[in-house]
Amino acid sequence: MRNRQKNFMVDFIFTLSLFGVFAVSALLVVVIGAGVYRSTVSLQESNAVHRTSLAYVAEKIRQGDESGSIRAGEIEGEPALILTSVYGGESYSTYIYSYEGKLRELFAKSSSVPSLIAGQAITEVSAFEIEEAKDGLYRIAVSDAEQDSLEIYVNTMST
Repeated sequence: MRNRQKNFMVDFIFTLSLFGVFAVSALLVVVIGAGVYRSTVSLQESNAVHRTSLAYVAEKIRQGDESGSIRAGEIEGEPALILTSVYGGESYSTYIYSYEGKLRELFAKSSSVPSLIAGQAITEVSAFEIEEAKDGLYRIAVSDAEQDSLEIYVNTMST
């Protein structure tokens, strides 16, 4: 009888230990999976911000692609894309730039002095760079809050 009871206790402890190992393993898998999921979502959000802002700027360049209407410039020391167009005999400029962590757009008469704070927020970026790499070829780069950056080159059809 004692031997049976001893075997029963060994079986019970073994089963309980096996269940404990299973429970700890399951918990570790869930914790590791949550970490992987969190990093994947963060990376996707960062890529979406980059792609959205770069696609927006590239499309604005393509829309305003007329001879002499596109240039890289500055507003209050910040790099800006400046697109000039004429409406009703008046010259207007669209400024795309980064200010206070957001990509912004400002549409104003070309004769007015643009202000960084006046632009409409488009998307979140921590930095925006634009330069004319060659005649009609623009390099555009954006960075997010984690300083991850992405760049594209956009070529204009008119020069």
